[in-house]
Amino acid sequence: MMAAGLFLCFRILQFNPKICSLFCFPFLLILCLVEGATVSIQRAAVMTVLALLATIFERDYDGLNSWGAALLIVLVPEPLRLFGRSFLLSFSAVLGILLFAPILQKESMRILAWTRKETITYRLLSKIIDTVSISFSANFLTAPFLLFFFGNLPLLAPLSSLLILPLLPLIMVLAVSAMVMPFSSLAS
Repeated sequence: MMAAGLFLCFRILQFNPKICSLFCFPFLLILCLVEGATVSIQRAAVMTVLALLATIFERDYDGLNSWGAALLIVLVPEPLRLFGRSFLLSFSAVLGILLFAPILQKESMRILAWTRKETITYRLLSKIIDTVSISFSANFLTAPFLLFFFGNLPLLAPLSSLLILPLLPLIMVLAVSAMVMPFSSLAS
């Protein structure tokens, strides 16, 4: 998400998409080193790198192929990761999103057929549908692992996503700003 935010910032500044992608690579590497190379970070980094490469080489990005490539890259050096909690939860959540979110979103958008696409109501409801669809999709494939590992299932997670996800971009911008601010005083 941080790389996507950085990419978007460069696009707002009217940078070429290929240049934006190139600027994101060092940031992504630094982020991986700062966060630690956990399984979920490795998966996200591989999938992001493949998305950036698709932009650079003007190719279509395929989430399922990227998911499969990430799976191989994470498992080849250490195959026993397959049985780890973080591996199972991270990869199953993303697979659930890739497989089920588009279907849920498409079917749910039929509900909005009564309203015009230009209206604020339509935009707000479509964002809510997107958020809930993604959350349900991720929870659908992680549910068996959550029950197995932790013995319970967070049933309110899709609803809590409605409250947290809209605030996430603001939180991320504030966090990055807080990290950069100490260095801006050194420049003056």
